[in-house]
Amino acid sequence: MRTLAFVFAIAACTSSAPAGHVDALEPACTGAIYDPCNTEHDCGANAPTCQNYEASGFQVCTTACTAGNDSTCPTQNGMAATCNDMGLCKPPAANACKLAP
Repeated sequence: MRTLAFVFAIAACTSSAPAGHVDALEPACTGAIYDPCNTEHDCGANAPTCQNYEASGFQVCTTACTAGNDSTCPTQNGMAATCNDMGLCKPPAANACKLAP
Protein backbone atom coordinates (compact mmCIF):
# COMPACT_ATOMS: atom_id res chain seq x y z
CA MET A 1 0.00 0.00 0.00
CA ARG A 2 2.85 2.40 0.82
CA THR A 3 4.45 1.67 -2.53
CA LEU A 4 1.22 2.59 -4.32
CA ALA A 5 0.97 5.85 -2.35
CA PHE A 6 4.60 6.63 -3.24
CA VAL A 7 3.93 6.05 -6.95
CA PHE A 8 0.95 8.40 -6.84
CA ALA A 9 3.01 11.03 -5.01
CA ILE A 10 5.75 10.85 -7.66
CA ALA A 11 3.20 11.07 -10.46
CA ALA A 12 1.64 14.13 -8.85
CA CYS A 13 5.03 15.86 -8.86
CA THR A 14 5.62 15.45 -12.58
CA SER A 15 4.93 18.46 -14.74
CA SER A 16 1.78 18.67 -16.78
CA ALA A 17 2.61 22.12 -18.13
CA PRO A 18 1.43 22.82 -21.67
CA ALA A 19 3.97 22.93 -24.50
CA GLY A 20 6.01 26.13 -24.50
CA HIS A 21 5.19 26.81 -20.83
CA VAL A 22 8.17 27.51 -18.58
CA ASP A 23 8.12 24.94 -15.79
CA ALA A 24 9.10 26.06 -12.29
CA LEU A 25 11.64 23.21 -12.20
CA GLU A 26 13.55 24.50 -15.22
CA PRO A 27 16.93 26.10 -14.51
CA ALA A 28 17.24 29.87 -14.45
CA CYS A 29 18.31 31.50 -17.70
CA THR A 30 21.87 32.84 -17.64
CA GLY A 31 21.83 35.05 -20.73
CA ALA A 32 23.47 32.34 -22.83
CA ILE A 33 22.96 32.12 -26.55
CA TYR A 34 19.37 31.10 -27.38
CA ASP A 35 18.08 31.74 -23.83
CA PRO A 36 14.69 33.51 -23.72
CA CYS A 37 14.89 37.27 -23.11
CA ASN A 38 12.75 40.38 -22.77
CA THR A 39 15.51 42.94 -23.49
CA GLU A 40 19.23 42.99 -24.25
CA HIS A 41 19.81 43.33 -20.49
CA ASP A 42 18.75 39.68 -20.13
CA CYS A 43 21.57 38.59 -22.48
CA GLY A 44 25.26 37.96 -21.84
CA ALA A 45 28.38 39.04 -23.69
CA ASN A 46 28.37 36.00 -26.02
CA ALA A 47 24.78 36.68 -27.13
CA PRO A 48 24.34 40.45 -26.80
CA THR A 49 21.17 40.84 -28.88
CA CYS A 50 17.60 40.04 -27.80
CA GLN A 51 15.74 39.16 -31.00
CA ASN A 52 12.03 38.49 -31.38
CA TYR A 53 11.27 35.75 -33.91
CA GLU A 54 7.56 36.52 -33.92
CA ALA A 55 6.58 34.02 -36.62
CA SER A 56 8.24 31.23 -34.63
CA GLY A 57 6.75 32.40 -31.33
CA PHE A 58 9.90 33.05 -29.31
CA GLN A 59 12.37 35.80 -28.39
CA VAL A 60 15.97 34.83 -27.59
CA CYS A 61 19.46 36.08 -26.90
CA THR A 62 21.43 35.75 -30.10
CA THR A 63 24.53 36.90 -31.89
CA ALA A 64 25.63 38.18 -35.28
CA CYS A 65 26.55 35.84 -38.10
CA THR A 66 27.35 35.97 -41.81
CA ALA A 67 23.99 36.22 -43.59
CA GLY A 68 23.21 33.03 -45.47
CA ASN A 69 26.07 31.09 -43.83
CA ASP A 70 24.56 28.86 -41.15
CA SER A 71 27.99 27.54 -40.14
CA THR A 72 28.69 30.93 -38.51
CA CYS A 73 26.00 30.25 -35.86
CA PRO A 74 26.60 28.19 -32.71
CA THR A 75 24.60 24.98 -32.58
CA GLN A 76 21.89 24.43 -29.98
CA ASN A 77 22.30 21.09 -28.22
CA GLY A 78 23.75 19.64 -31.43
CA MET A 79 21.01 21.11 -33.64
CA ALA A 80 21.91 23.63 -36.33
CA ALA A 81 20.79 27.24 -36.08
CA THR A 82 20.28 29.34 -39.18
CA CYS A 83 21.77 32.71 -40.06
CA ASN A 84 18.93 34.90 -41.34
CA ASP A 85 19.03 37.79 -43.82
CA MET A 86 19.50 40.26 -40.94
CA GLY A 87 22.76 38.51 -39.99
CA LEU A 88 21.39 37.05 -36.73
CA CYS A 89 21.44 33.42 -35.61
CA LYS A 90 18.02 31.80 -35.21
CA PRO A 91 17.73 28.53 -33.27
CA PRO A 92 14.99 25.95 -33.83
CA ALA A 93 13.49 27.00 -30.44
CA ALA A 94 14.38 28.89 -27.28
CA ASN A 95 16.45 27.13 -24.60
CA ALA A 96 14.38 25.52 -21.85
CA CYS A 97 15.12 27.84 -18.94
CA LYS A 98 13.18 30.17 -16.69
CA LEU A 99 13.61 33.89 -17.33
CA ALA A 100 13.74 35.87 -14.08
CA PRO A 101 10.65 38.06 -13.55
